[in-house]
Amino acid sequence: MGYIGLSKVSHIQVDPGFALSIMPPPGHAALGNTHLPIERHSNYHLWFNANGTRPIGKIKLKCQIEDLRSEVTCYVINADISYNLLLG
Repeated sequence: MGYIGLSKVSHIQVDPGFALSIMPPPGHAALGNTHLPIERHSNYHLWFNANGTRPIGKIKLKCQIEDLRSEVTCYVINADISYNLLLG
């Protein structure tokens, strides 16, 4: 559990071995209209779950988990994950 901006977000996975931070579209939609829109990118693939996928885009998020606060660049991808946010 943590916060993105002022929005409380559950199901956050922190994986220090993962190089990127990713979020599925439902996780992004749950933030409402309080955040910057997704910056579109379509010229590269991300490898996730042994599959190449083209990200919908990326977004910079201000995250807070307990006492840790950080601005994170997060890639929004169509992936079937059980988290609202995976922080690498």
